[in-house]
Amino acid sequence: MGLLQRWFSTRSRTRIRERANDSPSIHLYAEHTRSAVASNNLAEAERIVNEGLDIFPSSTELDRLRRLVRQQKLADRVREIRKRLDRHPTPALYHELLDIQLLCNDTAAAEVTCSEWRRMFPIDAGAELGNIRIALARFYKDRAAADGRAAISGLEKLLARDPGHARALRLMAELCSRIGSLTKARDVLSRLSQIVPDDPEVGGWREKVDQAIRGGPANFDLNRILREVEETGQFPDPVPTLDDEKANKKEKEEKKPRILDSARPALAKLSKLQGVRLVTLVRGSAALVRGAPTGGAEPVARSTRAVAIHAKRTTRRMGLGTFKEAVIESDNGSLVICCGDPSSASAIVEIASSIGAVRAALEDLASAPAPDHSNVPEGAEGELVHA
Repeated sequence: MGLLQRWFSTRSRTRIRERANDSPSIHLYAEHTRSAVASNNLAEAERIVNEGLDIFPSSTELDRLRRLVRQQKLADRVREIRKRLDRHPTPALYHELLDIQLLCNDTAAAEVTCSEWRRMFPIDAGAELGNIRIALARFYKDRAAADGRAAISGLEKLLARDPGHARALRLMAELCSRIGSLTKARDVLSRLSQIVPDDPEVGGWREKVDQAIRGGPANFDLNRILREVEETGQFPDPVPTLDDEKANKKEKEEKKPRILDSARPALAKLSKLQGVRLVTLVRGSAALVRGAPTGGAEPVARSTRAVAIHAKRTTRRMGLGTFKEAVIESDNGSLVICCGDPSSASAIVEIASSIGAVRAALEDLASAPAPDHSNVPEGAEGELVHA
């Protein structure tokens, strides 16, 4: 950027800032943030958008801009780390790079980082733990039992060699707590409390696990638990307490329909395309199905989840990277399925000429971010089920 361009850019940002100070609005804060981003001043952009969210905390536009600014900062940091790795690689740099990639849910890039890390530093255990964290991230996202088993196997091998590995113990305790294997979680936390006896978080965590065990039967079969998580798409409450169990259940039931509210209009529009017989959107443990016969929504949602999980697993095992979309043809039509982050969407199409338009719509539907709330127009209904 030339001197004259920088001068005009600074003048423009100054005018926007003065207008925002005189009469603050979401539009002005968004404009001010974009101006700072355009000038590559990401620290200033983050400060501005945070200030705007302090005034307008429910603004979805400012919240989206804050996420974009943070993503850009992380992307800049990744580029900087890559340059430093080219000059002088160290395990600490690989560790930081992996942390950022997992924070961004980029497990494919994280796998590449771990492979490179292991090749450069074969005796460093960080890459091994990194692969375990990747398996955990995939399990928490896709609920695939194979990923859960891979994470548990990796943690057990690591702990067999180094029983005092505090990070591995924490990861194992978190996994067991989330899937409801509370007896194993208690055993792991007992070992962890001996290593970090002054950590109040570990002590409180263990107390909650003990309370949950006293309140109900413990589940010992890890394989069966992992299968149940894959089949239902849901995790048990992580170390629930007896006192607030009913309150938590009621709160969850009130929130679940809102998870997919903003997708209902798009689902309704997609279902009206020529030749489309059935549309499904799965996000986490919730799903919307439009066009299914009475009582048939839940099997359809479960089938969509199963196809998505197995397709993702297959492409990874074959070295094809991340699964994006597929068209499965049959005598009675085609199943079009697209996977994004955080959703999977599918449609049954009876007219071949409509597949292109359906694929484009499904891609948008699957990749749309999950909002906290939304206003739903009338007539955009769809059956909410648990996939």
